[in-house]
Order: sequence, then C-alpha cells, then structure tokens
Amino acid sequence: LTHYEDGQPAGSSIYDEYLQYLDDRYNSMMDGIRRQQEAAISRIESQYAQAIDGLEQQRPGIEQRYEDTAQEAYIQNMLAKRDLPQQLAAQGMTGGLSESSQLALEADYGNQTNAARRDYDNNITNLENQIGQVRAAQADAVAAAESSYDSMLRDARAEYLGNLAQYNLQKQLYADEQKKYQDELAWQQKQWDQSLAEYEYQKEQDRIANELAREQWEWQKQYNEQQADREWELQTRKSGRSSGGL
Repeated sequence: LTHYEDGQPAGSSIYDEYLQYLDDRYNSMMDGIRRQQEAAISRIESQYAQAIDGLEQQRPGIEQRYEDTAQEAYIQNMLAKRDLPQQLAAQGMTGGLSESSQLALEADYGNQTNAARRDYDNNITNLENQIGQVRAAQADAVAAAESSYDSMLRDARAEYLGNLAQYNLQKQLYADEQKKYQDELAWQQKQWDQSLAEYEYQKEQDRIANELAREQWEWQKQYNEQQADREWELQTRKSGRSSGGL
C-alpha cells in the first residue's frame, strides 16, 4: 500500500481513498449477496407455492366426489324406500318384516354414507399430509438457502475485516515511515543549522583576524615611516653640525 511521489511517501489521502474503496466494495458485495439470497428464496417459495396450488386443486374434486357419493346413496335409499312396500307385497311380506326391511335400508344407507365420509376424510387427510410435506420441504429449502448465503455474508465480512486489518497495519507502517522521515529531516536541519552557525562563527573570526592583521600592518607601516623620519632627521642634524665645524 505504500506509495511514493518524487521519492517521498505519498499523502495519507491515498489511504483514505483505499479505505473508501474497501468500504464501497464490502457494501456492494453484501448488497449483492442479500439480493441473491432474496431472489433464491423467492424462487423457492414460488416453486413450492405452485406445488401447493396443484395439490389444493385436488380439494374441490375430493369434496365433489364425496357430495356425489352421498347424494347417490341418498337417492338410492329413497328409491329403495319407495319401492320396498311393493316388493314386500309382491312377496307376501307384511308387519315386522316390513319394519326390519326398513331398518336394513337405513343401516345400508348409513354404511354407505359413513364409507363415503371415511373416504373423504382419508383423501383430505392425505392431501393435507402432502401439503404439509411440501411446506416442510419448502422450509428446509429456504433454511438451506439462508444458511448458504449467510455463510457467504460471513465470508465477505471476514474478508473485509482482514483487508481492514491489513489497511490499518500498512497505514501504521506509513505513519512510522513518515515520523522516521521527519525525524531524519529534523536531524539534518539541526546539523545544517549547526554547520551554518559554525561557518558564520569561523567567518566572523576570520574577519576579526583579518581586521587585526590589517590594523597591525597599518601600525607597522606608520612605525616604519616614523622611524625613517627620525633617522633622516638625525642624519640631517649630523650633516649640519659637520658643515658648521668646518
């Protein structure tokens, strides 16, 4: 992650941009996985809803068969009751036999209606069981899809946290490099300032030494001139006395 511009570490804005990239990528991945999860669950629910609808379409037929069977048994019972007196009369049966025959017809009718009801209840129970099995399979399929996509969400989260940890490490290393670089610059500046101060001090000392040498030279020049003047004056005086004695 460390970048350099003109030989120097790049600004922290690079790390801010990378962090924004990590956040955007993570949010995009999470949103994408959630949308896939919702779409998968929607497809599952739609498929199983169609299966349940197909089973539910059997319910009216079961009810209609029951009603038809019950109605047919009722009609047969009523016809049998209507025709029973004539049948018994033709056979010469009256009294108790007639009553027992009536009871037999009612018992037969009850058995038919009970059988029709049992068939209806069994068919409805089987239908409900099939619907229940489909709903259970749907719940299992939805749970499996949720678990699969939840695992993908956890993996995406783990990847993001790993990248974030790496980002923080690189950013800390960059900060350490920056501090080291600034410390080195400060040390170099200190050395430069110290060298400059020494140079300025030596320059001042040289200036003072040169000034002293110039003053010494001027003094020596004046002294030599004064000595020459004295010697000339002495020579002049000696020459004057010598000329007067003659």
